[in-house]
Amino acid sequence: MKNETIPLVVIFRPDSISGRDNITSSKHLTRKLGGFLTQVGLTHEILRPASLAEATEMAIQASRTCRIVAAAGGDGTINAVAKGLAGSECCLGVLPLGSGNDTARGLGIPQRLPDAVRLLKSAQKLLSSGDTIKHTHFADITAAPDDATRPESARIPRILPGSIIQKMDAGYVSYYDSSDRMSAGPASSLNQSFFINTLGTGFDGKVAWNASKTRFPGGKLKYPVGVLKSLFTYKACVMTVTADAETIRDRFLMATVANGPFEGGGIPIAPSADHRDGFFQLVLIRDISRMARIPLLIKVLLHGASEGSGIIIKKCSSISIDCDRPQMVHTDGEVISTTVVKLKADIHPGLLNIICGSPIAARTGWHR
Repeated sequence: MKNETIPLVVIFRPDSISGRDNITSSKHLTRKLGGFLTQVGLTHEILRPASLAEATEMAIQASRTCRIVAAAGGDGTINAVAKGLAGSECCLGVLPLGSGNDTARGLGIPQRLPDAVRLLKSAQKLLSSGDTIKHTHFADITAAPDDATRPESARIPRILPGSIIQKMDAGYVSYYDSSDRMSAGPASSLNQSFFINTLGTGFDGKVAWNASKTRFPGGKLKYPVGVLKSLFTYKACVMTVTADAETIRDRFLMATVANGPFEGGGIPIAPSADHRDGFFQLVLIRDISRMARIPLLIKVLLHGASEGSGIIIKKCSSISIDCDRPQMVHTDGEVISTTVVKLKADIHPGLLNIICGSPIAARTGWHR
């Protein structure tokens, strides 16, 4: 596979698409996607991974020869492809075809497929100079360096030529499950994951779990259904949270580590979060009565979290959370464990090259 003949690889997971296009055949949608790409003059290859792990491996392989690798699917697919591209000079393109599309929304990427394809074409024009790609993929997530420690030849300006190709931060989380806590805690028992949008613990993780199990209704509505299912059943947890140098211990309903502003299909959980500023927004919601949860969560669903009324917001680059009982945790909407007792999340500034739209456009709720 040579860059001259295949400048764009699309990694497409049809199982992750929403039902909004009313297309039951993934082959039909593949042809439709290919048609849009051909229409704008993008020579391409569409790859169909069987799993998220395979999507990551495909992205690693494609990043060695291609300038643009696009993820076509939902936030989980985008996460998997981004993980494969982290640390390389290859650009991540996004074709939002999921039920949530929160990563795309936060980056100003058009939600309509034809518009998202045209954005890829614009980026391809910017990258048509023929410069050789210097591949610097970091396979070991625990050792992924920030930009200052990379070789001079591998460094990329914070904003590349043209405003639609920018550097994007990514987060890595290390965590222990309850079974790990029972042991002496050797390094081999430490679990690791990657995220580019949000990480959620507690109620947030429970909502993601219930949403993933919801088959009807589909699309954006499965997230509000997940909220309703979790509203009266989730029991808050005592958490010891350290954000950079500050430690808070309290009974919390949820703790969300936000690299981007949206989750759950457009819920503005952290309206001031920015994928490109080198910081997380930590959103903590203290425990309240089950009945008091309803107006608070409706407010957050519609307008986002804001400091006060039991909500704590911290801007930080490193976060650790120690829970007094096992919790569900999600990264970019995918539940990574149902029994997490301790985690630590760190931000890696500028780890990805992202093809994005205009500065964060609408800060709207899921209902829009």
